[in-house]
Amino acid sequence: MHKIIGGVGSNAFLIEDEKNVLIDAGTDAKRVISILKGMKRGVDEIILTHSHIDHTLALPEILRSLKSSADVAIHEAEFHLIGDEKVTASHLFGVDPPSIEPDVCLKDGDVIDTGSIVLKVIHTPGHSPGSISLYEEEGENLFCGDTVFPSGNFGRTDLYGGDPKRLIESIKKLSMLEVENMYPGHMNCVFGNAKKSIELSLRYAETLL
Repeated sequence: MHKIIGGVGSNAFLIEDEKNVLIDAGTDAKRVISILKGMKRGVDEIILTHSHIDHTLALPEILRSLKSSADVAIHEAEFHLIGDEKVTASHLFGVDPPSIEPDVCLKDGDVIDTGSIVLKVIHTPGHSPGSISLYEEEGENLFCGDTVFPSGNFGRTDLYGGDPKRLIESIKKLSMLEVENMYPGHMNCVFGNAKKSIELSLRYAETLL
């Protein structure tokens, strides 16, 4: 498992396995592509934790470099909205939303099997309507997008479709999981007892939202 850091502080994560999966695309296409070119085999699927532009801006260029061989997966709540400037918040960055058509419509409870890793899709709305987290139960690893961050931080709720109440519910859902390592959409990863970080995010969210 490799971490890729793009621009605007956005993280993207690459899982190299029998099925190669890129989680989020970030904004720095050149850096992501340079890493993908070093792989023995291309990316099979790109999973978007949500459609905000800081997670999707690099997507069209990445797909062109892969010659569109990778399927793009996103939650059903944002499946038809990835080209919308309000939903993606692209207008805040002064850029156009990505002009792509997703291939896979994800739902809560779906399972993505990469070979040695099984990721469960958990719908965690609040930051955006279709935000998801990906949980690997065996390794206690959580890819949480912009739902929670280290040190008690959590995703903003003032963008299109944001909802403080739903975000608290989503963080509460994540706090029930056994999480050792947390891979957020921004900031640093948490290695070791990440469950405590999520519980802290829940306490702060319940107090501040």
